[in-house]
Amino acid sequence: MKNRTVSLLLALFSLSTLFSQNQILNIGKLKLYSPVSTLVELGYDSNPRKIRNWDQYYHNVYKNYSGNKIFEIIADSISSKNMIIGFTNPKVRFFYITQCNITSNLTLNGVELIFYNGELISISCQGKKELSDALDLKYGTAKVEVTKEDHTFTFINTGGSIVKTDETYISVWNSNVANVICKNTLKKWYDKEGIENFSHIFKLCDIPLVDEVELFEKGCKDRFINRMNEKKKESLSDF
Repeated sequence: MKNRTVSLLLALFSLSTLFSQNQILNIGKLKLYSPVSTLVELGYDSNPRKIRNWDQYYHNVYKNYSGNKIFEIIADSISSKNMIIGFTNPKVRFFYITQCNITSNLTLNGVELIFYNGELISISCQGKKELSDALDLKYGTAKVEVTKEDHTFTFINTGGSIVKTDETYISVWNSNVANVICKNTLKKWYDKEGIENFSHIFKLCDIPLVDEVELFEKGCKDRFINRMNEKKKESLSDF
């Protein structure tokens, strides 16, 4: 009986070890729940350039995927022009890395890192086949969900029409960690002019914590809009 109990415990320990090894908490050197000091360990400046307004964001960050530069984006809670890309919560720090060498043969572009209460809670970047292939190889093939939606576009000159299809491919890997999601989203869609657009984003994050951060931001933005509307009403007091 004792031997059977020992064998059972050993089996459970082996399963537990295997389970922990299959947990997805990091992409190369970037690991969830790491402190902000990890950026220094990765070779980045501990006091990176601050992006405080839309003009700075557009010229330094927007679609900038080259070089190995890091920026910290600070929300402009006064004018609201930068609230769309930053965070007003003082517990949040938001960094953007143009190009990050994750391993000796894998480089990520457009890396966005969200730290909350000093811990990394979200890693996102431009998706790429090499990253998906590496995840498939290490953690098993992702489950892929495909959605398609047709749209009919009419030519003004001729009256003829054409059907174009929006397509979304969401690949999800089992992180084996409660609250942590690891997914890749590839989208192709057509705007109202019928012009084709693409988006390819990878994300590894703690969903409840990210939701908590976003809920705080929504509250701030709603309050800002309400204040602006109240000021507009006051300006119409003689109307």
